[in-house]
Amino acid sequence: MIHQATSLLALSQMLFTVLYFLINARTLLQARHTALSLVCLTWVIAAILLHAVLVPEPVHWLHSLGIAALFPVLLLLNLAICRPGGLGLTPRDSVSAGLSQPPQESREQLTDDYGADTDLLRHAMESERLYADPALTIGRLARHLGQHEYRVRRLINKKLNYRNFNHYLNHYRIAEVAHRLQMCQDATLPIAAIARDAGFASLSSFNKAFREIHGVTPSLFRSAAVKVKVPQAQST
Repeated sequence: MIHQATSLLALSQMLFTVLYFLINARTLLQARHTALSLVCLTWVIAAILLHAVLVPEPVHWLHSLGIAALFPVLLLLNLAICRPGGLGLTPRDSVSAGLSQPPQESREQLTDDYGADTDLLRHAMESERLYADPALTIGRLARHLGQHEYRVRRLINKKLNYRNFNHYLNHYRIAEVAHRLQMCQDATLPIAAIARDAGFASLSSFNKAFREIHGVTPSLFRSAAVKVKVPQAQST
């Protein structure tokens, strides 16, 4: 009874593997080598087991029981292979890369197609002050604009000529801080508080970004602004 069951299972496994190879031959040729080797190994194991259970010679019942126990493992392996992207048999890397990479767009397309997106982005930053959110990411910004993330990233990098998303955010944040450092009503406010209001979560990153844009520290910038305003006030 055990010999008949194992023989049937072995035959079904062999037929399954051969059929899978025939149907997915083109995909398997493009698959990763490790996964292809795994399928070949499964095929060889199934062939060995088929030979073992069909050879007309006495086999110990423990041997037959061990053979029968191995077939559920092979069955689960084959089911894992059949699922989409299972064990890397489908060219997942090329598919995922194609989905993650934005379509190629010419400079003319950037000029024509990104005009409305630029207006939406400028409104979100200047009117809604999204840059003041310390947790703002390009993904959240893209969802707010109703656009794909790659499109917003390409708009910032290619159309607006910023190095990256953080560089773009710092442009607005530093502009607000610099404006408030020159305002008389904010003269008593700590610089750190103004930086936090503008969206900076780290004081060190704020100081670095400020020096990069204005060439001086925020405190020196404020002092210079005060010195300019005092002579103007005295002259009036």
